[in-house]
Amino acid sequence: MGEGGGQIVRTSMAFSALLDEEITITNIRANRSKKGLRPQHVAAVSAIASICGGELEGAFTGSEELRYSPGDSELQDYTIDVGTAGSIPLVLQACMLAVLKKPHMHLKVYGGTNVYYSPSIDYCEYVIFPFLERMGYNITLNDFARGFHPQGGGMVDISLSPGPLKSIDLSCRGELLNEGGICYIQNLPYKIGERLKTMSGADVIQSSNGISDGAGLFLYTEYENTVFGVDALGRKGLSSEKVASMGIDAMKQEINSEGTIDMHAADQLFPYMVLAEGTSRFKVRKISNHLYTLMDLIPKFVDVQCNISDDSGCFLVEVKPQK
Repeated sequence: MGEGGGQIVRTSMAFSALLDEEITITNIRANRSKKGLRPQHVAAVSAIASICGGELEGAFTGSEELRYSPGDSELQDYTIDVGTAGSIPLVLQACMLAVLKKPHMHLKVYGGTNVYYSPSIDYCEYVIFPFLERMGYNITLNDFARGFHPQGGGMVDISLSPGPLKSIDLSCRGELLNEGGICYIQNLPYKIGERLKTMSGADVIQSSNGISDGAGLFLYTEYENTVFGVDALGRKGLSSEKVASMGIDAMKQEINSEGTIDMHAADQLFPYMVLAEGTSRFKVRKISNHLYTLMDLIPKFVDVQCNISDDSGCFLVEVKPQK
């Protein structure tokens, strides 16, 4: 499969719980320097097993094989500790899929909100959650505290009210409505946020105190029918100007194409499109390895037809559940 890491583990567990199908996953992250499950993967699969019920074997750090036999659970309130700065958004990504048949779920998750190789909680709030709400999934972000690598210390409190999913047509952008962003700093001088704001064109500075130190920005470009979002995370030795430039360049890459959603949104929305009623469509400038993996993996659980065609130098993707 295209990307053999945590993506397969999280998605397989979620679909297994949702569809009540037993799974065995082998050779987990076999080609990585640190083989097997990482703490954030263990947190995600353990949470799904607790929330949805069933028997889970092999859920420990370093495990290269996982078995899950789904069950039943009435649980509607759960707390997850990812540990240090493990990604909260990636754990949520798995849990939100798994609980689609529940009327309500309240989650409090501890870990990292703004970490490398993961969407930020800002990206989820401004991009993913609004798209899912259009599809019928009601999401309320009650509160969050930021957590950065390596200490973590972040928290997300979220209420989920899934409903029957309906398709979404993102084949056109519509007119440009708004551009903006958020610069965030934690335990750092306010002038860093001011420099980020000045250089990036963001319109908000959020300053906080917490367990971990960090800074970065989230930028968005909103159209009538869609929204693009990009993250740029700071680190020691990286200037505010460089972080701002990273965010600006990433946004330009998306909006200068003919795409209608960014690459990361395509990855995260695809599983919901597969489960929705009706045909969903979107255009993306590039199909990521993660999306190719999902297109290969998910048909093992459900019958879906995916048509990909060239459209003005982008990929037009049609997702047709075969119900």
